[in-house]
Parts: sequence; structure tokens; C-alpha cells
Amino acid sequence: MLKLITNANLFAPEAMGICNILVAAEKIIYIGPHLPVLDSVLEVEVTDLKGATLVPGFIDGHAHILVVVAKQALLVVCHLFFFLNLPNSVLPVWWAC
Repeated sequence: MLKLITNANLFAPEAMGICNILVAAEKIIYIGPHLPVLDSVLEVEVTDLKGATLVPGFIDGHAHILVVVAKQALLVVCHLFFFLNLPNSVLPVWWAC
């Protein structure tokens, strides 16, 4: 089955504007501003992105959320010690503000 992605704001690797992308066997076989001409007997799954951004090949979309949460927690603890006027010696060395 073919997959046709329409109206994608494409970055591959530079901004290409609004494009249509045709995918066959998990490979991009067409990128262009016009819809590809396809035979009516072909089974085509169409997805309209309505201008949403598409970055083909970008598969590493993870984030280190725990690092951010840990930094925020440390900041809160440090501020509590500061506002409560507790001496830094109360904190373990690795928590020192």
C-alpha cells in the first residue's frame, strides 16, 4: 500500500515549504509541491497534515525529563533552605546550594 502525506510543512534537512510526500515500502519515493498522479487501482492511504511540520527521518524524539525534574527539585530545596535561614551545613555536600 502507498501512503500519501499531503500539505506537510517539510524540513528535509532545510525548509522546503508545503509539500506532498509519497511513501512506498517505508521509503519516500516522491516529494513535491504537486500531488503525484497515481493510477486509480492503487491502494493509497492519504493523510492531510494541514500545514503541520514534518521532519522525515527524525526518529530520536526523546527528552531527559527526569534530569529537568531533578534540577527543579534541587532548586526548590535550595530555596527552602535559603528562605528558612537554615545553614548550608544541614544539607549533604552533594545537595549544597
